[in-house]
Amino acid sequence: MPNEDLIATVERVPFENESGWKIIVTDKGTAKGTVSFDVKPGDCLKFTGTWKHSEFSGGREFDFKTAILHLPEEPRALLRYAVSLTKGLGEAKEEAIWEKYGCKWREAETLELPGISEATAFHWRDTLRRLTECFVQTQAMAFLLDHGCTLNLASAAWQQWRANTVGLVNADPYALCDLPHYGFAWVDENIRPRFGIAGSDPRRIDAAIAYVMGQLAEQQGTALPVSDIGAAVEALLGNQGAALPEQIDALCDAGKIVSLARGCLALKKDFEHETVIWERWKA
Repeated sequence: MPNEDLIATVERVPFENESGWKIIVTDKGTAKGTVSFDVKPGDCLKFTGTWKHSEFSGGREFDFKTAILHLPEEPRALLRYAVSLTKGLGEAKEEAIWEKYGCKWREAETLELPGISEATAFHWRDTLRRLTECFVQTQAMAFLLDHGCTLNLASAAWQQWRANTVGLVNADPYALCDLPHYGFAWVDENIRPRFGIAGSDPRRIDAAIAYVMGQLAEQQGTALPVSDIGAAVEALLGNQGAALPEQIDALCDAGKIVSLARGCLALKKDFEHETVIWERWKA
């Protein structure tokens, strides 16, 4: 059965586990699947998946593979959505807000309207904050998807870096290598071309060094000869030998790798772990 899209408003989330799998009750029915970000009542989501019958209740439910925030683009429709999120507001106040502020209603942090209680004003400011977060997330997700990320990778990036996502990835797309299930090879093949990163770009070489050191550490221990690292990077990237010493020095200066005795290097995390073990053994 082909996937279809379902745009629905969240009513409640009666169950979720640590992996992000959720049961979400919406105005269109119950949806089940994994969402890597917080879901709140009132959120509008776009689900992609299929309808099926529950194995437990026999009822109809939407089994989704992906879910992203969905915000109306038209200003009046977005205002209607904002009003629906705000306790104390309704159709009459929506009309009054539109008449007074028009398309600039999002700039009205303090609603200068009669009949607005302090509690309602507080809820309105909270709604504006939520909308801003939603816009930032939506823009970040769109940026990542447009630059070759899968929806799962984009969601993982947002969960890890939040509002810093676009700036961090734009500065160095290989930061995505640090996220689960997406290593250097995948990012190098699928993401690098979207950013126009040359084969000799220092960011690429840095990521390759970190990758091969991680692979070698699993095979032969954490203290790695520079010659072994160089050979592995050459095999991975081709002729990048001329730039390798300079990049290794830069990574050492940045504290990402540690220079050891006898021409060996270690990843910072491996060096720290070994140091902790050594200190405990001495004690």
